[in-house]
Amino acid sequence: MLDPQADRFLEARGYGVEGETLTLAAPLAEALAFDVEIAPRPSAEWLAASNAINGRAPGQAAAFDRNLEGLTAPAAFVALRRQGVIASVAYGVAGRGWLCVEAVATETACRGQGLAGQVVSSLMAWGAGQGAGAAGLQVTADNAPARALYARLGFDRELYRYHYRRGP
Repeated sequence: MLDPQADRFLEARGYGVEGETLTLAAPLAEALAFDVEIAPRPSAEWLAASNAINGRAPGQAAAFDRNLEGLTAPAAFVALRRQGVIASVAYGVAGRGWLCVEAVATETACRGQGLAGQVVSSLMAWGAGQGAGAAGLQVTADNAPARALYARLGFDRELYRYHYRRGP
């Protein structure tokens, strides 16, 4: 975390805040599993869907894919299909009593239907089965729909927040 004095220094020089991010936690006791696909490694189809839904440029997608190849802790890659096509994805990594939830995304046309909730809840149930007692995730502070979803799933404890600064 950046020293508050350094943050004020940057602010005074015109560096604006962007990407304020919240790190939230939830207990796993109440997680429900839904009819989703769960795999220990990402398939080529899962990667393509995640990259497309998130709008990752080719270089970003390649870096994302490489990062996932390096996972050594137990992981689950969750997909939910609509009409045979992956419409919502997320993945999680379990270790030391925690589940880290990452890359939650739903196809634009399928948003507002509860798909992300089913994906994350199923991931939380998987994490509980791995011995995790709590889950954590990060969400941008201005993403009201995602924050509402996570609150419904029990992510009501803020662990910390951070932001980036961009020069003038």
